[in-house]
Amino acid sequence: MTAKDKAQKLDRDASLKAVPVRNQLAKVEELEGGKVRISVPIRETWWTRILQRLTKAPKYKKIELDEVGTFVWQQCDGNTNVAALVDRLCKRYNLSHRESEVSLTQYLRDLARRGVIGLGVSPEHLKKDK
Repeated sequence: MTAKDKAQKLDRDASLKAVPVRNQLAKVEELEGGKVRISVPIRETWWTRILQRLTKAPKYKKIELDEVGTFVWQQCDGNTNVAALVDRLCKRYNLSHRESEVSLTQYLRDLARRGVIGLGVSPEHLKKDK
């Protein structure tokens, strides 16, 4: 059975109850204008070790966040769920609830894919994909 076979999906309700948690290995650098740059360790594999030796490739990937991204990053405290983040984003940037929810969930997926955050989900909210 491969990782794809074990894929688990979240419905909308479970996604909104998920809690974004920062990667503890991430290094945060404050930039001008209240923005941040996050450095996340590159996952080591035999291939990346070879590349790093041959090309002196960096051991960290850097991601620079804009004002909205920085606001979201600061809210990922391990206690606040996605629904609360949506509400805060609506109030802060005067967005519609739907617009905020769609944008935020996509952004959080992107951050998770890049290894910047993880999403804490209760086991009862997970569904096996068949």
